[in-house]
Amino acid sequence: MRAAVARWTVAELLHPIPSLLTTLAALGFAWIFGIGTRDRRFWWIAAIMLLVQFSISALNEWADADLDRQAGRRRPIPLGLVPRGAALGVAVVCAVGAFLLCVLADLGPFALLLVGIGTACGWAYDLWLKATPLSFVPFATAFPLMPFWIGVLAGRPLGSLLVLFLGGSV
Repeated sequence: MRAAVARWTVAELLHPIPSLLTTLAALGFAWIFGIGTRDRRFWWIAAIMLLVQFSISALNEWADADLDRQAGRRRPIPLGLVPRGAALGVAVVCAVGAFLLCVLADLGPFALLLVGIGTACGWAYDLWLKATPLSFVPFATAFPLMPFWIGVLAGRPLGSLLVLFLGGSV
């Protein structure tokens, strides 16, 4: 395997394109809520969201390693480019890093709770719900939770954010 292809395959552990797109969506919501690039919260949102996405992605690779191997998928773990335990380690370190950034940024306990719920949704999908009729639940919870979380950081009233969350969940 060529070196560049091998490096990209290792990077795929983090699902870089979906992770970056989700982070850009979060930054779009930040901008809509009036949090611009000169506001430190904008950059905290970017770093936290990217770490959460990397955590969920690495855990997904860890959880699916045997299925990917059986199906002959060219993924980092089945190809032997990343040890399975390392993927689990990356998932845990990225999740803990996201939580620590919430604390360091002094975003408050409610924001930390929301990041925890969003991360738990991704992990629940990866570990238990993916192949079940309930596979939609983590998505129906986590994706509307993103603008809710950012609205909380922007100081918007919880009542209006609850309407946003419930509308997004349907």
